[in-house]
Amino acid sequence: MSGLDIGAHKTRAVVTDLRGNTLAARRVELDPALAAADRIRVVVETAHACWAEAEVEPDEITEVVCGVTGALRAAEGVNDVRTGPFGSGLSPYPLPGFSEPDLSAVLSAELRKPVAVANDVKLASPG
Repeated sequence: MSGLDIGAHKTRAVVTDLRGNTLAARRVELDPALAAADRIRVVVETAHACWAEAEVEPDEITEVVCGVTGALRAAEGVNDVRTGPFGSGLSPYPLPGFSEPDLSAVLSAELRKPVAVANDVKLASPG
């Protein structure tokens, strides 16, 4: 499994085995004003570097989940982070330019894996 975190000041990637043991973790500091396309490029590079450090082939990654700072907005409006949906059709903000890309689709294409995207607080919360 691989987890990603995209924040205003950093991105993180982690790889775990199926028992949840951490195999590798990477953190890269980011400029809060970094454009969305550049931020996504760094996220993808960080994920690939983390997978390599864990000595895991991309084909061995079974799941990718991405937590993003900020509220999540769907076509019908802003969702409460405790009940908001996962996946495509959501745009996280206040990251610069993140109201435009379909983050789930872009990351899935770049990583060649399905990527579930949700608010980082929601992903860390129990239940």
